[in-house]
Amino acid sequence: MSASQLPPELLLGIFGAGLSSVDLAHVSRACRHFRTIVEPILYTSVALASTDKVRSFILAIQGRSSRAQAVRSLELDWFDDIVEEEEPPVANGFWEFHTKGAFDDGATKLTDEKKGPTPIDQEADARGMAPELCYAIAELVPSAHVVLLLDMLPRLQSLRVVPSPVEFWFWAAFPNPCDPDIPKRLPQGLLSLESLEVHYGPDFETSDVTELNDGAGYAHVKLICTLLLPNLRRLSFAGEDGDDNEWGMHYTEDLERRGPFVDMDRLKSRSGVTQLELCGTTLLPEHLLPQVLDMLAAPESVHVEQADEFDFAPFDEFLGRPTLRSLTLVEYPDGYFARNPERQPLHTLGKRDHLTHVALPVQALAPFEDGDLVRRVPRGIEHLDLAYPSLFVLDDQLDRLLQLVHKLGERGSRVRRLTVRPILGDSGHLRAACAASGIMLDQEPCVGAPADPFDAYGAGITYRSPLPTYDNDEFDGYDDFGDDHGSYFPVGFRGRYGDEEDDEEVDNDSDGDGTEADDG
Repeated sequence: MSASQLPPELLLGIFGAGLSSVDLAHVSRACRHFRTIVEPILYTSVALASTDKVRSFILAIQGRSSRAQAVRSLELDWFDDIVEEEEPPVANGFWEFHTKGAFDDGATKLTDEKKGPTPIDQEADARGMAPELCYAIAELVPSAHVVLLLDMLPRLQSLRVVPSPVEFWFWAAFPNPCDPDIPKRLPQGLLSLESLEVHYGPDFETSDVTELNDGAGYAHVKLICTLLLPNLRRLSFAGEDGDDNEWGMHYTEDLERRGPFVDMDRLKSRSGVTQLELCGTTLLPEHLLPQVLDMLAAPESVHVEQADEFDFAPFDEFLGRPTLRSLTLVEYPDGYFARNPERQPLHTLGKRDHLTHVALPVQALAPFEDGDLVRRVPRGIEHLDLAYPSLFVLDDQLDRLLQLVHKLGERGSRVRRLTVRPILGDSGHLRAACAASGIMLDQEPCVGAPADPFDAYGAGITYRSPLPTYDNDEFDGYDDFGDDHGSYFPVGFRGRYGDEEDDEEVDNDSDGDGTEADDG
């Protein structure tokens, strides 16, 4: 039996059963039939670690719709790329990004006299992208290339982003929160997106960039724009804060300024996001976070981590949302100081029986002087995660915790798993109490502040299963299949392409008919 007679289902089972990307690339060169089966597997998940890699990948999928449509998961990291366009500026400062857009069909094109148009420039122009964005692409601005790539991926479902301080055009491609009822054309990849992670690095520094790209302190409006993506269901945002001065100057209603503003009342229930995670992110003014949560039409899971202590009161009303199943509030440990007495616990928590999981500072249940914790635990809870400010406090409050475990067992609680932070040195009594109540005990360290863009959840919380990465020398660019069609395949699909000059020489029209229909 020849290879062409093997059923595709059998080949998919063989090729998809744990073969590495390198092995799949070798298999794809065996014959055109194998390549047809393998190529969608290779292109399902893509990771690009620089603007050069993004440009190479754009060239790899340009004019090859099957490859672009195969991409479901994309990871982009241009954290180290600090390249800005020269004049003309497109806005007074970063705060105006929402007034711009990726597309401006029919507008006068800006030309760069220093260079002729490249295939990437031509692609952006053909897609009707804004002249200023096309100019930024010609100037090799990282975020502009990201926007072009996103428009080339019509079936993208998952996106992970580690931006550099040059991020204006990336955010300009998102919906406008000041005019949510006015349609704005979005890149295809943002329209189809279901899951998004935006994680800023710990060394995020904007002092060397112009005011146009200085996006530090705008986490609040970035987050709001992201929540307005039409098909987004899961959002993780980490490592950047929202400054109350920037919010007050640019996004609140001001009769003297008379500019556009973000009306949070208009944005209530506008977001389809059901799972929201904010890590290492503080939104100021404080009243803004509850308003952001009000944007969620049907929240299921909310996870918030911050360095400052929480004011739990604003979450009381949010706990009443009937679709909510999980709430996590994490305060990063930084020494222990007496809690502000004006900070009240979650008074309504014990009545929210629709909840199945809560991970909270123990003070969210009740003050330390209140000995009865069990009445604060909703009856529907299956996993209870309690964090104490320090090991000293946990040891001091151990009798209170033991009493909670005993009462959970006595009342027939649904709690089957108890997580206690930090790790208790001598936990024999606690383990015995949990065993008697039919509860599994986990001891974990307190969740720390994000260490880097790819460890944004600290110890004790496992969130991500990262895409595999490869050494640069594992791939050497395009390899000829050697068949009669002269087709090429980008073996280094995970951001390991050859030089861009080599990529631009690829001829997609090997039979000279002006199309790729018969090019294999």
